[in-house]
Amino acid sequence: MGRHTLMLYICLALALLDLVAIGVGATLPDLYLRPLVLVCMSFTVLLGGRSRPSILLAVGLFAAAFLEIFQMLGAHLKLVALGTAAYYLTYSVAFIIRGGPIQRRGLVGFALIGAFAIAMFLWLNPYGFLRFPSIVYTLVLILFIGLAVRPLLQSGPTESSKWMGIAAIALLISDSLRAISIFKSPVPEVITLAFYWLGQFSLVRSSHFFIENKNHT
Repeated sequence: MGRHTLMLYICLALALLDLVAIGVGATLPDLYLRPLVLVCMSFTVLLGGRSRPSILLAVGLFAAAFLEIFQMLGAHLKLVALGTAAYYLTYSVAFIIRGGPIQRRGLVGFALIGAFAIAMFLWLNPYGFLRFPSIVYTLVLILFIGLAVRPLLQSGPTESSKWMGIAAIALLISDSLRAISIFKSPVPEVITLAFYWLGQFSLVRSSHFFIENKNHT
């Protein structure tokens, strides 16, 4: 078993342990486990290979770890929304560097996520101080998801593109559930976090995409 595969198993085990902690209401273990999982994922990406896109992906995961700490310590929701948009933007830049030109089929993903995100925004109707951060987040989300599903739509199913597609959908569901909890009615945190870890783990599983030759896309 290689170091990269071993780290993947460690990340998965830590994520499952965090879900158990959330499920039983153990907030202190969750406070330490959540950023630890993301840091573990960041190092796992770098173990798989170091290119500009993979480094950006690792930086995004590391930034997400800090954001989770601030969020659990009670950071303002405005900062959480903008922070999430910031590390999604880092992911997006990695996708742009590695993904090549956008083809007509790739635009389908942008159209679908755009329609969904705008519909969710209008339904949730973020108010007051959260309106501007929500607009910024929504625009970055459309970019991030559209770019994440682009390889699947343009080049067909490969191991990396399938994992990237799973990552995009899982993170979209997770963020949607969290937004519903904030603006409509509470959703159990363990469900939201389950999709969150599935999304981040799937993104790490797709990391070989970021070190492969562009001609193999």
